[in-house]
Amino acid sequence: MKILELQENRILNGFDDGYDSQRDYVILSRIDEVCEIKDILGINEDFFVDCMSFDDSIRINPNKSFDSMALRSLEYIDDEIKEFEARVYTADNFILTVAEEKSFIYKFMNNLILNKAKSEKSTRYILYKINQYIIREYIMNGFEFLEMIEERILDIEDDMMDHTDSSHIEEINKTRAIARKVVKNIRPLIYITDNAVSEDVRFLKEVELEEYNDMQGIDFGIDKLYEFSVATRDLADRLLDIYDSKVNEKTNSLITKLTILTAISAPLTIITGVYGMNFKYMPELGMAYGYPITIGIMLLIILIGIHLFKKNGML
Repeated sequence: MKILELQENRILNGFDDGYDSQRDYVILSRIDEVCEIKDILGINEDFFVDCMSFDDSIRINPNKSFDSMALRSLEYIDDEIKEFEARVYTADNFILTVAEEKSFIYKFMNNLILNKAKSEKSTRYILYKINQYIIREYIMNGFEFLEMIEERILDIEDDMMDHTDSSHIEEINKTRAIARKVVKNIRPLIYITDNAVSEDVRFLKEVELEEYNDMQGIDFGIDKLYEFSVATRDLADRLLDIYDSKVNEKTNSLITKLTILTAISAPLTIITGVYGMNFKYMPELGMAYGYPITIGIMLLIILIGIHLFKKNGML
């Protein structure tokens, strides 16, 4: 757990010296550490249960005691895609962030606390800016993740242009699922910022016009992030069309070759069919070189057929 006391701008390892409700704090906690500060901060049971039980929803809930913001992110960790959730609770005198250590939000808040939050303005302004920083960092992380997904999609597309096999369909479905999940995660951010720029959210009643415009800029950034996520999802969906197209090409090529084989073998079938007839009197049966001549004619038909199909670009 990391705690930054803003008045004296010092880092605490915990509330060993006691908790002063007249002072302002930035608190970073893992999920399992919330119980240690539950009673100190006066956290009610509903709040505690919310911290301990994450869900898939992304939301902001302003109320009298504190504003809560639930975030969910996808990140590349050790070449694997991981899902992380975080809660940000803003009371009148503290911001509490609950997240997993590997998540970018935890690392961001840890770095912010270690560097300390300095400002000539009020501590309430600092708390407001931290809220803003978290959302902005979330947007930047979203853009970076989408760029990685886009690069992954282009790699799959290039690979399919060279050759297509059954392993591609599994990779395509996995990528499409990730792209759709990103859209699902980002869409609620639009509603979060719509609420954040309203007067119901803590600290925003006191911010200056230029700070309000900053929040409007974040709102614009989320709109762009959402557009990027939708475009990436469409790009991932297009992979399935490319795969189907390449499979159809291979199927059509095979059918074409089978058709050519049938066309070449048709005259041969007629010849073998004729000489397979059981008639007593047939003109060529008494010819000394009838058999090799017939074989030669059949080979000539095959060579002529191959030449004609190659000439027409069908082979």
